[in-house]
Amino acid sequence: MKKTTAALGLIGTLAASTIALAPSASALSCQEDTLYTGQRTVGWTTTKANDACRDVNLVFAGASGGRHNDGYEGMYVDANGNWQAAASGYHWLNDGYYSLGSVVLISNLTAGRTFGVAAYQSGWGVVKVQH
Repeated sequence: MKKTTAALGLIGTLAASTIALAPSASALSCQEDTLYTGQRTVGWTTTKANDACRDVNLVFAGASGGRHNDGYEGMYVDANGNWQAAASGYHWLNDGYYSLGSVVLISNLTAGRTFGVAAYQSGWGVVKVQH
């Protein structure tokens, strides 16, 4: 029993050490942009930065029209020049701030690619994204 407990303790210590060595999303230096949403389409757009951030992260949501929540979806222009919805779909969020990495709208977006954010219920809400 003591050997099993010791082995589990060692495994836990090694796992914690590995996690501590991995850079956290909040430690990254990411470009931040403020965008206005379209209703189920893109409002304002920007271009994915060439930095250490691989993803497009929503860090602030502000629904329009007196709403206090909405669904937000990342959209990007594909290699053929067509708008595509990101695989993660809509994220239903209350108005407010979110930590970097907690709401990933688009994963692994290529630097230089155009993207924007759609809102499900109403357009002209404001979001802040780090990318």
